[in-house]
Amino acid sequence: MKKMIRMNIAGFKKCIFSFWVIAGIFLLSTTNLMAQSKGENSENQKAVSDTQILKNQQQRKESSLSEEKKKAELTPEEKKKAEIEKLLFGYNIFHNNVVSFEPNLNMATPKDYVVGPKDELELQVYGIAQNKYEVTVSKEGRISLPDIGIVQVAGFTIEALQSLLTQKMSIRYAGMRGPSPNTFLQVSLTNIRTIKVNMVGEIAVPGTYSLPSYVNVFNALFAAGGPTIKGTFRAVQVFRNNKPVAEIDLYEFILNGKISQNIRLEDNDVILIKTSTNKVTLRGEVRTPGIFEMKNGENLQDLLKFGGGFSESAYKQMVGLLRKGILENEYYDIVSANFSKISLIDGDIVGVNPIQDKISNRVIISGSVLRPGQYEWSKGIRVKDLVQKAGGFKGDAFLKNILVYRTKYDLTQEIITIDLSKNDFSDTTNNILLNKDDAVSIKSIIDLREEFYVQINGEINNAGTYPLLDKMSLYDLVLMAGGGKYSASGSYIEIARRNLNDPNKISEIISIKDNKSMLSADTLKKIILYPFDNIFIRNTPGYYASYSVEVKGEVILPGQYVVDKKEMRISDLIIRAGGITKFAYLDGATLLRRTKNFNTLSVTEQENERLNSVKQNVSKDNLLATTETNKYLNQRIDSKINQNSSSINFERKQKEDDITKQSLIKDNVQLKGKEENTETEKRQELVAINLASILKEPGSSNDLVLKEGDILEIPELLETVSIRGGVLYPVSVKYESNLNFKDYVMRSGGYVPKADRSRAIVIQANGKVEVQKRFLFFKRYPKILPGAQIIVPVDPVVKAPFSYEKGLSLITSTLTLIFLLRNL
Repeated sequence: MKKMIRMNIAGFKKCIFSFWVIAGIFLLSTTNLMAQSKGENSENQKAVSDTQILKNQQQRKESSLSEEKKKAELTPEEKKKAEIEKLLFGYNIFHNNVVSFEPNLNMATPKDYVVGPKDELELQVYGIAQNKYEVTVSKEGRISLPDIGIVQVAGFTIEALQSLLTQKMSIRYAGMRGPSPNTFLQVSLTNIRTIKVNMVGEIAVPGTYSLPSYVNVFNALFAAGGPTIKGTFRAVQVFRNNKPVAEIDLYEFILNGKISQNIRLEDNDVILIKTSTNKVTLRGEVRTPGIFEMKNGENLQDLLKFGGGFSESAYKQMVGLLRKGILENEYYDIVSANFSKISLIDGDIVGVNPIQDKISNRVIISGSVLRPGQYEWSKGIRVKDLVQKAGGFKGDAFLKNILVYRTKYDLTQEIITIDLSKNDFSDTTNNILLNKDDAVSIKSIIDLREEFYVQINGEINNAGTYPLLDKMSLYDLVLMAGGGKYSASGSYIEIARRNLNDPNKISEIISIKDNKSMLSADTLKKIILYPFDNIFIRNTPGYYASYSVEVKGEVILPGQYVVDKKEMRISDLIIRAGGITKFAYLDGATLLRRTKNFNTLSVTEQENERLNSVKQNVSKDNLLATTETNKYLNQRIDSKINQNSSSINFERKQKEDDITKQSLIKDNVQLKGKEENTETEKRQELVAINLASILKEPGSSNDLVLKEGDILEIPELLETVSIRGGVLYPVSVKYESNLNFKDYVMRSGGYVPKADRSRAIVIQANGKVEVQKRFLFFKRYPKILPGAQIIVPVDPVVKAPFSYEKGLSLITSTLTLIFLLRNL
């Protein structure tokens, strides 16, 4: 029994322990969930706050799009109605979001305001005695004041109520009585009541409206959307206690700003808008075209006033009137004298035409006068008078043939030629009378001749085309072109001049050979240039632009060297570099030479680089750069760089054209069926040389003449041989003199199955390419020297190896076929 009790107690303890474990896990998970939920709520709140503006913007955008969509989906009747609404005068006032007729509830209490039930009043006593009462008018129209009693206030204006209450309250405040009071009363509204106004008839939203008691007729009309397109704007009626109290003409407010008829409304007032009976359309050249409502007794003159009067381009002497007759429409011309006599009826359409776009009293003069343009025509005006109005002739005027363009009655044009070269204006044959709209044209001598120019090219600072001036000499042109370059020759100048006498000769060549200085030679000043002369300034004989080459590697003095003679060879360069070092590997010497695809800078681009370098060096010293000499130097450098830039752009355009041409040539070659070279064009290439032979025998055929940009590189002794291409493991191995071609291939793992062994080559360290040689069944491989590269090509098409199974199958198939054929 005790054992069972102990077991039950142990089990109970386990249950208690399990319960607390589960409870702890539950509480922990609940806490995490609450924290997570709290975080999510905060994130959601943040997301809402972050997107609220975007949401509002989207709603506004959708609202705008829906409005546009509604306009696009209107029926023909709705479109017609919208067009009338647009033209109906005064309609947009009550449908304009900018204009508002809402009452101002913050203004001071009007003295004529009539107090009624539910109004809240403030009675302010001030002076010797001070007090304040806040009361509300009861439904019976009364207020209750302490020590004074009940007072009937409904129906009194604020001004009358203030007098009444002053009399009542003087019982308590003695200072309010007598001829010289010292205590006063101020009555004001703190909260106004609402009144009910009934709006019926042709109004946008008829019905009963609860409005503040301050409202007037305009406030109420605005709240109800104003009259419809059928309603009247000229006779808005207000009824009070079943009696008419006002009739308002909205045109008085719209046109004249008068609001004297805009009365304040009272509770249960009725606004009635009847259907309009007389609407007239005004079109054409008026300031405010539209549809207007006319009253009895108003005429065409009043309609024009409603439309703002004539526009600046209107024909004011007559308007057109289109009126609906019994069977068909009728049209009338109304002259200005009868505008005030013509009464208009419903449906009339008045049109105002524009005046002709034509000037009736002008003449025109153009060309070589001081003030060309339009001038007033008057009877008896002649060419001389018009020229004087225009300020007289210019110096380049061609007076021999002055043209007068005249428009005839049938709008065809004729031309009259006159001669005023003798300046004899008394000659009426030429100094003719001008008609309205005549146009006088005076040509310039410059306009009547070809534009003359000359060209100068060659060794000149600013080569190009220049205008030919009167008596211009070659010396003048050289100065205009900025003078000759350092390389220019004064004794080698050619002028190519157009030949007008000999039909078999295109140009005449004039050579100048006796000048020593281009800028001071008297001979150049004596040579007068002709139109279209083409001048060429040649180089000084024996002048060559300097260029440089470079030597690298194992020489005493490596670096760049300027070529000092026309046929400078490799041996000359090594001599200038101090000779080779004892570590030089002569068999590995290479010469790197530019190809035609090398992007070299043009002469102009090189000059710009040098000029920029000069400018930068001058500007390094801030103090030195501020001197007048260096300022002027920088200005000249900038000017020259800008001039060179245009030449550089032209040169680049030519290069692009050359590239396009080469591309077309390649396309043509491809179309002819020739193989296209898809290999990338090289900008530099290796030239194989034998430096040991060159040093042994300078000036020999192996001793190449150097060209611009050549780079001679002499390495130190190389100790490796590279194996590349169709081998199992391309690698570089140490050079060993006792190994041959096959040995080095085996060092790289041997050939791969796709290797093209017969086309394997060896590129020696000096760039020389050597191939295998075959004699009968014997092969001779190139000798491997230090630094060599063994290249084994790979054949993309590989023949499948011979299979004995395939061979046996082929033989069996063939024998079976033969057996069957013999038994047929």
